[in-house]
Amino acid sequence: MIDTITAYDIQEVLERKFPPPAYLTIFEVRSRSGFAYRGRLRSADAVIFSMWESKGLTVSGCEIKVSRQDLKKELETPEKSAAIKKYCDYWWLCVPSSMKIDDFDMPKDWGIMTFDKHKSYIKKRAPKLQAEPFTRSFMFSCMRSVSRVLVDRVMTYCREIR
Repeated sequence: MIDTITAYDIQEVLERKFPPPAYLTIFEVRSRSGFAYRGRLRSADAVIFSMWESKGLTVSGCEIKVSRQDLKKELETPEKSAAIKKYCDYWWLCVPSSMKIDDFDMPKDWGIMTFDKHKSYIKKRAPKLQAEPFTRSFMFSCMRSVSRVLVDRVMTYCREIR
């Protein structure tokens, strides 16, 4: 029997693959701060910042897809990923190793990582993209995502020590 891989499983493997302090991995990052304003608000499932200059200061965006239907929908609407991909040096599709994806027409500028419960595998290396500078709104959106995680972790810690 094949274990079902969830988006949460993939997030956990990404956090282990890209650990702090060398990396900062944040999830559910919006294309700008706030609510929809002058257009659609988009989000990426993960954004990974390589934080050490010696390893290269890069930004990688990830779309996590655990069903073929969700992947099909993503590929049919490339503008969804474009809102954040434009700020990234690399763009990755993250899918369970068991998902059949060879019959999809993948964008040439996407890398592909596959996942099982404990490990990731590079199926196709992501090519280097021409990243645009961050807008203030995108930068604040990233900071909001980080602060949300920090607050959640502090609150969990406070509940545990009571």
